[in-house]
Amino acid sequence: MPNGGGGVTLSATVPGLGAGTYHWQARVRDQTGRASVLWTAFTSPAFTVLITGPILSVTPGSVSDTGLANGSARTATLTIANTGSRSLTWNASKAPDSAWLSLGAPTTGTLTSGTSTTLTLTLSPTGLAAGQHADTVIVDAGAVTGSPTKIPVIFTVQQPVLSVRPGSVAHIANAGSSTTFTDTLRISNAGTGPLSWAAMKLKNQPWLTLNKTSGPRAPDSLVITIAVGVRPAGIYVDTVVVTAPGATGSPDSIPVTLTLQQPVLAVAPSSVTSLNWSASLAPSVSWLSLSGSPGLAPSDLVLALNPTGPAGTLTDTVVITSADANNSPLKVLVTFRIRQPVLSVTPSPVQDSAQQGDTAVRIKTLTVSNTGGGTLTWAATTKGATWLTIVPTLGGVGTITVTLRPASLATGDHLDTITVAPNGWTGTSVKVPVLFRITPLPQLSVTSSSKPDTAYLGSTAPTTSPILITNAGGGTLNWAATKDNTWVGLSKLSGTAPLSPLSDTTILSLSPGGLALGAHIGHVVITAAGALSSPDTVAKTLVIVPCAVHPVTPDALDAGSLT
Repeated sequence: MPNGGGGVTLSATVPGLGAGTYHWQARVRDQTGRASVLWTAFTSPAFTVLITGPILSVTPGSVSDTGLANGSARTATLTIANTGSRSLTWNASKAPDSAWLSLGAPTTGTLTSGTSTTLTLTLSPTGLAAGQHADTVIVDAGAVTGSPTKIPVIFTVQQPVLSVRPGSVAHIANAGSSTTFTDTLRISNAGTGPLSWAAMKLKNQPWLTLNKTSGPRAPDSLVITIAVGVRPAGIYVDTVVVTAPGATGSPDSIPVTLTLQQPVLAVAPSSVTSLNWSASLAPSVSWLSLSGSPGLAPSDLVLALNPTGPAGTLTDTVVITSADANNSPLKVLVTFRIRQPVLSVTPSPVQDSAQQGDTAVRIKTLTVSNTGGGTLTWAATTKGATWLTIVPTLGGVGTITVTLRPASLATGDHLDTITVAPNGWTGTSVKVPVLFRITPLPQLSVTSSSKPDTAYLGSTAPTTSPILITNAGGGTLNWAATKDNTWVGLSKLSGTAPLSPLSDTTILSLSPGGLALGAHIGHVVITAAGALSSPDTVAKTLVIVPCAVHPVTPDALDAGSLT
């Protein structure tokens, strides 16, 4: 440069730079070509060289939808994009490849930088049982950032179940009376999903009317009215038919019977012989009383026996006298044995649980006993839950077998009541609550950083990052991990994941020692037997870069030098 002056602008070009941060320095030469001994270092600003590539992005990160059993298919759309540089080739597949989930064409393609495409998912409920179904769409673009991407797909299938109670209606009245009967039919949905209903009279009898013929949802009620009117004696029959499109148990037919009787006056006997009589008790007791008017025979003397006292055998004598009879007085011995049954049902309540999707029935036993006296007879009923059956429904001292069926039940608490009532005697019914708890399947959820780690060539210090393992469903989730490279390490290879939002953790370590320059991809596979979304794969990239500083000899540059 000329003597004096305010400086000169320097520049340097070095091709083939690798990733890293660089500084540069310079020295000057005079007109004879001699260089100065000292170098001038330019420490600021530094510049950084980044090596970029394609980046796979799939949105949304999960798909969840609901459909009716054997109803219309549902669709969803995934957007597949390349948010990095250079092009990538992608391929879409399913695991575990459920038949209800299909992928629209195309399932493979090439995306240049900044472009995207869509993939259509079709979820068909045809042939699926009620409950939750899971699959995973995997979009793989090879060894690029964000690949492979796994999109969980959850499809909840609902199956309404029509239930109408009571199952029949019957009434008796005198012909020609103005009697009117009103009954309420309870319409409920013992399954899942929406249930709309419609009702009609099968024979359209005029004595039977409905307050409405349809409803948009269940539970609901249908009021039926039976009017006797001027109809003659006889038996009149019609049927109320309730239908619910798409529901199990539809149509449900409720028989309605009206029996009309014709009263007939009868007097017996047709003649009587005069005989005056009277009656008394010897001794008089509180549990026995006489009613009727003493006088001419034939006539009736009514004995009323009151069993409100304690159990045991009671005796008394009724003395009947008549001045007109030669065999007066007559003594009638009255013996009253009080034996009152007391109904006992154990255990109470009935409780059990099952995991969603389990088909094994649960058997429970109720013991029916008589803790009092006399003969015990009973009748047992439920509120009508389809998952609950009892055998027998009539009996005496013995047992009732209770069967709980978990198949097709949704998660949550399912409730019903078993009522054991006296049959043919006066007593107190026993109500046994039934609780059947359906717990969800465990679901594996794995969270880890997808950001690549970087290490200098020759470095031995490992990089670490956590892998969080969570049970996003229910029940117990035991996991195990495997790796595919010796330079990939895990702090532990198995464990039990708690329920979300808590998680179990294994530390992933990547050891750069002995690895060559460039990107190295290691995989960790997490499996959980019997769990949804299992297995899950964590892909981790370790990039080995050159050392940040390279030595430069004094004669390397005239106008400038890079380090």
